Amino acid sequence: MSLNYFLNINYSKLQEGEHIALPVWMNNLVLFGFKEVFISQPAGQIKDYVLSLKNGSRLHVHEFEDGSRKIHLDKHDPDKNAESMWRHLLEETWIAPAILALVGLIILSKMSK
Repeated sequence: MSLNYFLNINYSKLQEGEHIALPVWMNNLVLFGFKEVFISQPAGQIKDYVLSLKNGSRLHVHEFEDGSRKIHLDKHDPDKNAESMWRHLLEETWIAPAILALVGLIILSKMSK
């Protein structure tokens, strides 16, 4: 089996935002070109692996304590450039919008004094 085979079967689901369980034969993600990353939005995972794609997106795997792994597609690869990083943070995570909302509240509270 190959990563291309897996993607050919599942890519449309990934594009729709699904999180798909990885098959057992994909147990060593590094052999498929994935790299471990250490900064990620918390989702109950203990490890994260990513693989940049040529179209500017990336595959993102969450590994959980029970050994299961789920893969999803990040529409914007934050490792590509600053614009992609900001688009990823703003459009695909809750982190940047939460920080912006907090900054907005701080500014409003200072203006109302």
